[in-house]
Amino acid sequence: MNKIEIGITVKASLMVMLAMVQAACVNIQPDSPAPIKPAPDVAIDATTRTWQPLAVDKLHDPKNPAIKLLQQPDEALSTLPGSQARLSTGSHVTVKPLINKDGNKVDWVQALKDGLISPHRALSPPETGIPQEELVMDMDIFLDIGGSMSIVRFPHLAHTMWLACSNCHPAIFVPQAGANPISMENILSGEQCGICHRAVSFPPTDCARCHSVSHASPEGIKVKAEARAKAEVRAKMEEEARKRNQAQATPKSKESTKGVQP
Repeated sequence: MNKIEIGITVKASLMVMLAMVQAACVNIQPDSPAPIKPAPDVAIDATTRTWQPLAVDKLHDPKNPAIKLLQQPDEALSTLPGSQARLSTGSHVTVKPLINKDGNKVDWVQALKDGLISPHRALSPPETGIPQEELVMDMDIFLDIGGSMSIVRFPHLAHTMWLACSNCHPAIFVPQAGANPISMENILSGEQCGICHRAVSFPPTDCARCHSVSHASPEGIKVKAEARAKAEVRAKMEEEARKRNQAQATPKSKESTKGVQP
């Protein structure tokens, strides 16, 4: 056998081996994941929550061999507590809880409270020297946009249980009252709250999830009263600043007229 024949034989053998390796990789199946215990005291009705298989959900490429390595949503999510939708937009009390049909249908905050998941709040430890668990903030911020829509309650507790402050501040939201003109147009465009709430968190299609405080509720009346008081203080400070600026500008205008001949 000459050198040319040997080279062709070796090349053909390598190609056959490579094809066998590729075929083996495609057929590799992941180890069976550890079963997730269902949340205690949470009734889960499997008939109300269904997930499409990855191959037909129009989000994953069914021709990609790696799709066989991913766990199917119904297997991964069915044992987690279901996300409840509010029936009454603007009501701070859910009349009749229903499983939310939007998003991935999982109440991730409840899953975290029940110890079913343990997410990392940041890729690296905070540089403040304060332990991560001490940076959880229990403070609500209210946003009243007026009109018929109910008041928005933003719970820092539910967010800081998941995320370090640096995930949002100051790049997305400036930590200063009135410094962030939030709008649904921005949110639905994937900005502000929409950075997470149309991707990894529930989508902003269930209005009452955020617009949860009724104007007529005791809490809503208190929020509006506090907002009016702050607006009055702000208006008073602006008026005082205007008068000071006017008083400082008046002497300069008189001095500038000296020496001017009629």
